[in-house]
Amino acid sequence: MKVYTIGITGRFGSGKTMIADILREKGSFLGIVDEIAHNLYKKGTHCWSEIVQYFGESILTESGEIERNKLGKIVFSDKKKLAKLNSVMFPVLRKRVVELHGLQVNKSEIIVIDCALLFELKLDVLTDEIWVPFVTEPILVQRLKNKLIYSEENIYERLSVQMPFENIANKCQVVIDNSTTAIQLKKNIECLWYSRILPKLNRSS
Repeated sequence: MKVYTIGITGRFGSGKTMIADILREKGSFLGIVDEIAHNLYKKGTHCWSEIVQYFGESILTESGEIERNKLGKIVFSDKKKLAKLNSVMFPVLRKRVVELHGLQVNKSEIIVIDCALLFELKLDVLTDEIWVPFVTEPILVQRLKNKLIYSEENIYERLSVQMPFENIANKCQVVIDNSTTAIQLKKNIECLWYSRILPKLNRSS
């Protein structure tokens, strides 16, 4: 079976997972790296132990799980602490994603890896091409504020520690406009699916 792997990356709140979900509807196998990472934070794992040892029990819920929002507020305002967290998470996370990709190679025709830190984790080596959504920063910030989850300060803290869009786009094969509506985004992905992906698989539907 010929396998084609698409990496979806981009900045916080830019629409990566929306794109990945559209591709999943087309029959692609979807690996969401954030979901894999979520399992690594669970109580009792090696990563959990390392994180709690460094950051202390104040980041835990009453049940002993890591409260990721609380941890996020700490690391996104302190680059040294973010680097420590990444040093714990990155090696294990990369290993898990590589294993998952390997398991799907003989099962799926198209594999999609949804990962904000695709290049930082060096997962780009698994891909045949990489897509990135483009959203102007004012629109991106407003969309995140509309979710009523993040404060404006928190949004800019998270964006400040991520690779600038221009740097990401220079490493990608496809830049997708996501500055208008979800309907238009889906049309853009449909166009890419039929004009770019299916021909590589020698398929017509």
